[in-house]
Amino acid sequence: MAAVSAFNVLAIPGLHDAPTIDDLRESSNMYNQLPHAETQLQIPKQHLQHILAMIQRHGVKQSFGIHLIHRHDQIGEDMLRGSGKIADSDPEGWMRNFDVNSKGFYLVLRAFIPLLIESDGKKTIINVSSVGAHCCTPTLSGYQISKLATLRLAEFATAEYGDRGLVVYCIHPGSIATEMVLQQWPQSAELSAAFADKPELAGDSIVYLTSEKRDWLAGRYINLTWDLPELMGKKEWIVANDKLKVKLSV
Repeated sequence: MAAVSAFNVLAIPGLHDAPTIDDLRESSNMYNQLPHAETQLQIPKQHLQHILAMIQRHGVKQSFGIHLIHRHDQIGEDMLRGSGKIADSDPEGWMRNFDVNSKGFYLVLRAFIPLLIESDGKKTIINVSSVGAHCCTPTLSGYQISKLATLRLAEFATAEYGDRGLVVYCIHPGSIATEMVLQQWPQSAELSAAFADKPELAGDSIVYLTSEKRDWLAGRYINLTWDLPELMGKKEWIVANDKLKVKLSV
């Protein structure tokens, strides 16, 4: 959910003024429609306030817990300007990668960990990282380092809250030729071959992964192009050798 963590849940404007039916209908319509790429809409602040006000007023976290957390990030031109060799890149665009990818994940963790650890649910957070976290591709330092940071953040969340039942791990959703990818790297035969996965890969895989609580995946990285049932069969070997984590090999 975009920018939820930017609000202090205990100091929400309008908290004691119940949203009207029209307010909630407007928020529902806004939240449940998929905007066209050329009209990337900012989710209005009042929409987020409506949601948070209901959570506080009606004790939703005690009654229902949290079943799904997701966030929308608008990828601006400044992030694209941040690409390029280090000496040629735009500093603000370069740092924007960290604001969206690293800080964005941190803010979601900070806001929702207290709610998750109090719930009776699966207490699982799956973050969308990237195979790029393991790469060193010239011109993509900002993006790839910011994605690498999310892997370590997942490990920190596990180290700090694993004893409370929290499970946090990262995925690579597949290589998909999104409009952002096509904007940054114009269509080519090489691109078509490299970015051949479908958006459904991530959706189907996340449903599979969250069909049960998988404590052993905490702090790890999973590439969704892998054969997931086969991966599950390697659980004992992965855990025994502490695989699928970023480490210094000596």
